[in-house]
Amino acid sequence: MVDLSGVLSGEPVEDIPLIAGDQIVVPELTQIQPELVRPSQVTPSAIAIFLSNQTDPGSGGGNGEVTQVAYGSRFSQAVVAAQCAGGTRSTNANRRVTLIQTNRSTGQTEVFDRKVEDLLRNSNDTEINPYLMPEDSIVCYDSAVTNTSGVLDFIGNILNPFRTLRSIFFD
Repeated sequence: MVDLSGVLSGEPVEDIPLIAGDQIVVPELTQIQPELVRPSQVTPSAIAIFLSNQTDPGSGGGNGEVTQVAYGSRFSQAVVAAQCAGGTRSTNANRRVTLIQTNRSTGQTEVFDRKVEDLLRNSNDTEINPYLMPEDSIVCYDSAVTNTSGVLDFIGNILNPFRTLRSIFFD
């Protein structure tokens, strides 16, 4: 048995040559070990995730874009990167976000739906704020106030087509 934990802690590790027929056994972890979820010699420095925030298209907040985040980043950090957090409290306080993640052991899709406020306030809880994995997806949903405002704008455009025509021809 050879202990290679120094690879993760930064301590020296003996370089052991392997030959044909050697077997490497890595025990399965029953729970995540946060101290291991960080960049090291055996992990990538960054991972690619997908961000979708359609509240303000074109704002740079991620509209189905692939974004690089540091290995060891958490759900809450991607929510901030996607610009799903912050803004006016009256319109944005009740926003929701969803993390879509493939369980690497089972291949099953897992969905984590959270209120943005709860996620940010409990950012140290790995049950509420899991670590990101490559190709995870983050989706931002509007608050009821923003949804209502959008519906009223749509109705206003139908009832007042001149505003829409003016924006097409004169803006």
